[in-house]
Amino acid sequence: MVNFKFNNPEEVKELPNQPTKLLLKEFEDLFNIINDKSKGGSERMILAFNKLGVTDEQIDLMTKEQFIENSIELKKSQYEDQLPPAEIEVNGRKYIANITDDLTISARDVVAIERLAKHSAGRFPSSVMAVIYKDADLTKTEHYTDAHIKHKANLFRDAFPASYAIPLLVRVARETVKDLTSVEMAGV
Repeated sequence: MVNFKFNNPEEVKELPNQPTKLLLKEFEDLFNIINDKSKGGSERMILAFNKLGVTDEQIDLMTKEQFIENSIELKKSQYEDQLPPAEIEVNGRKYIANITDDLTISARDVVAIERLAKHSAGRFPSSVMAVIYKDADLTKTEHYTDAHIKHKANLFRDAFPASYAIPLLVRVARETVKDLTSVEMAGV
């Protein structure tokens, strides 16, 4: 949690900036706000504060110095690089990922994630989670359909904290960079 400071005399409001305190959908919304290059950096921070529960009235009472301090504190959020459980459940259905001591990503998953990176419209974290976690009752063919991935991503957005998706994203990015380097070195 971060202490948002505003007003004179100073008042404080706690904001949930840690991945364990944010639902996946809230994290995606914040991620999209922070990465919206059509807006200036200060405007993006104000919008992020709004998203975390700061009212316009509280923002109007914030001094420039408080704004700078609040922005720095918000950016300090930390996450634990601990993988989520290998099995999760939503609405009575089990979803399983190939997670033991680490995350194993199949070649088919890499292709699906690569495709989603281009077409996920701001919902990349939940989409990655939807690819990695497979419905235990469906076939491989059903699992990789766009409709099924989108459906699961929507379910996961409301059911799990951002702390489930972030370690997956970090590992997917790390593996992708390593794999691309290997492919380039092989001359493919």
